[in-house]
Amino acid sequence: MAISAERMDFLASKAAQQAGLAGAPELERQEELYQRWAGTPLPDLGGASPREYAAGLPPEELLRAFDESANLRKTLPGRLWLEEVVARLRAELSRADAVTDSHLENLPVLRAVVDRSLAEPEWELENVAVTVGALAALGETGDPRVIPWLMAGLATGHPEIREAAAQSLGRMGTGALPGITEALRRTRDPQLKEGLYTALGCLPREAPVREAIAEAWQEASHPERIALARAIGRHGDPALAPLVAGELTAGTTTRAEYATLAAALHRLGAERPDVPAPPPAETDPEGDLLEGTRTLVEAGVRDLGRQWVQEALDLLERKEREDPGAVDWYVYEHIQRLADTLLERPADAALARYLDYCFGALHFYGALALEHLVAAVSLAGLIAPPDTETLWQAIKADPRFTVHTGRIVALRDVDKVEEILAHREELGIGPAIIPLRAMALTARGLAHLAWDSNEEEAAEELLRLLPRELATRERIAELQRAMRGQSEALAAFRQWLQQAVAGGMEPGKRLTEAMMKLWNHTARWELFGHSPFKAQEILELQRAQEGEGLEEYLQQVALKARLKRRQPQ
Repeated sequence: MAISAERMDFLASKAAQQAGLAGAPELERQEELYQRWAGTPLPDLGGASPREYAAGLPPEELLRAFDESANLRKTLPGRLWLEEVVARLRAELSRADAVTDSHLENLPVLRAVVDRSLAEPEWELENVAVTVGALAALGETGDPRVIPWLMAGLATGHPEIREAAAQSLGRMGTGALPGITEALRRTRDPQLKEGLYTALGCLPREAPVREAIAEAWQEASHPERIALARAIGRHGDPALAPLVAGELTAGTTTRAEYATLAAALHRLGAERPDVPAPPPAETDPEGDLLEGTRTLVEAGVRDLGRQWVQEALDLLERKEREDPGAVDWYVYEHIQRLADTLLERPADAALARYLDYCFGALHFYGALALEHLVAAVSLAGLIAPPDTETLWQAIKADPRFTVHTGRIVALRDVDKVEEILAHREELGIGPAIIPLRAMALTARGLAHLAWDSNEEEAAEELLRLLPRELATRERIAELQRAMRGQSEALAAFRQWLQQAVAGGMEPGKRLTEAMMKLWNHTARWELFGHSPFKAQEILELQRAQEGEGLEEYLQQVALKARLKRRQPQ
């Protein structure tokens, strides 16, 4: 039985409301929630998931749903229908021996996707896969009429979309070359230039393309040549190797630059010239250190890559010993991944690090169900989780954790697990999105420093918003003491606010958010037994933690303070 687009929107809206969202469009913007809904079997769909249902529709029924959804929303149709239609168009065009007029009838749909992506950056971010698919399908047509849309795709802020546009221009062959070279002559936008260089690298190895790349090289600055060298390596024309070798001989300022040029020469089959040694690891920002090392490894320059990986690890571990938590943990983890492969580490090396991150996360949550612990670690974007059973067995064997019925994981010394879980059910896992610095510190058993750093950051934010006469560390310390140590924490919190507002503090949304951040970083200690509060007391302060009613309360206090100042003495 066919389901109407309106009925599918109703099912999506129902899932959205269960998650506290306004409706189907809002659900589509929440990537994780949308993917979960689209992949969940639903009774209304005969036990199929929404994505399976759309994929199984005959073409005429899919297009009917597509059009109905577009009419209902007065814009592009719902994400489910849009993704399926673009995927089918892309597959059909890639299989076609020749593009026919019937294929070209679909161009308006594909161009509309690109137009909206370029016009609305927020929509673009929420629909990257759809936009990438539309650009790929446009490229498959080989129709020169689509070149302006592919060129426009190079100007987007999203790297995956720029890459799809560049590859599609490459499929256009030398017919796309005039537009690319003209755009290079006109633009000063570095992001667009980099996209245009990438497009040049995707074009076929023919004399006109080689000449265009050489001309672009002569016009480019040193930073632009680094980006163009990346495209030259991709292009693969050995005749262009002398350009890259000359830039490497002239010297580089970071390892990332050196690696880009060396990787390009490797891809061109050329030897690295006898040049000065690359800059030492100590001189590179940590992001450049990772980028350079990864560039070498991905290009297959394994000898130098292995050396750089070891040097980077030595440097970061030395920094961490000198200043615990100062190292960018994202960089550290990604270099560790390169080391897992290049240094031929045992298979459980990544699992050991994942357990460290679980240990760090639980210092903020106290106890979590296993699936929520995995979600919490995923928020940091550090490492993919192992399979569930492997992780569960490893956690059970790790003395830092205790496990409870229902696959609940807690820190070894944490009690009050039921209260903590009840609190988490009310607030979800969002309130404690874990800074990487804090995760690094807690993974190394330095939780007190993690808490101090978070409180300090939250206090600094609040100080910036307070009037000058109230913006003192003594005031903030007074508030933190009230939050941590007094039996009537909420009363003390509000008393401090009354004093601050009476002294001239202006209430507002930013101030409310700053106060809530400070409250969360200070008062959450209780849940893990670090302060004299009882668990039940902190649970009763949920309204204060969520900020519910606080802004209105501040407004009332401010009004009373103004009226009091106007009264004759």
